[in-house]
Amino acid sequence: MMEVNQQWKNFFDRDILRDSVNIIALYITMYELLEDTLISRPKDFFTVLEYDERAKKQYEEHVLSLYDVSACPGINSKNKELIASLLWFKKMDAIDDNDIQTFANLRTTRNEVTHQMLHAIAEGGSKYLIQLMELYKLFCKIERWWILEIEVPIGEEIPLDCEIKEEDVMSGNMIILNAMIDILANDSNANYKEVCEAIGVPVK
Repeated sequence: MMEVNQQWKNFFDRDILRDSVNIIALYITMYELLEDTLISRPKDFFTVLEYDERAKKQYEEHVLSLYDVSACPGINSKNKELIASLLWFKKMDAIDDNDIQTFANLRTTRNEVTHQMLHAIAEGGSKYLIQLMELYKLFCKIERWWILEIEVPIGEEIPLDCEIKEEDVMSGNMIILNAMIDILANDSNANYKEVCEAIGVPVK
């Protein structure tokens, strides 16, 4: 257990406190974005034009029917859409059982830092850095799969015979999160400046 003196320092040292709050806030933000992505992508896939009765039936048949709480240990059984969506991504070979377990662990941490925030700050935000990067890695894996397997094949902007390197694929959300991590980890806003310059926005 962490020494009491260090816990008090984590609260009252301005730099430590600021870093902890920033890391925890980014963790919560990134988790919520990941969960929203997991649920919304399959729903968008079957209801992209209009969420009518036919689309609803397709979504229920191909996604919600996959619900199996035993296949997602560590995730509350009430989260039917989330569990079904995870299993849809697994069925599509976007993720595997290890990814589902990683997500369950990340969700547990999210609940911890959200509902016991003072305890999380007392422990120090640096404790969550590794999980923050695991969260970002999983988010990128899903986003890249979605772009390469769904958006590119049905899009018209990129020729199907065009070679695309997976590591070069970046969604808008990935770019934003990457920049936020860079700013917090390295105290650098270089990415922000580069993006602003690219779109013609002056940087002060």
